[in-house]
Amino acid sequence: MNNGIIRYILGKILIIEGGLLILPFIVGLIYGEEERRAFLPAMLACLVIGFLFSFKKPEDTVFYLK
Repeated sequence: MNNGIIRYILGKILIIEGGLLILPFIVGLIYGEEERRAFLPAMLACLVIGFLFSFKKPEDTVFYLK
């Protein structure tokens, strides 16, 4: 199994998920909800881990089957 490409794709997915978590955070700010504080650490964790996973694109981009 090509772990590099899987890590790269998971990183891209986490970046997208972290980006989408900005919306509920902004809505929480607009309405003054206290639950908005739960979105910020989740958003930051997704973005940081996503950037770390997808920092370097793997040379071999083929999935291997077993």
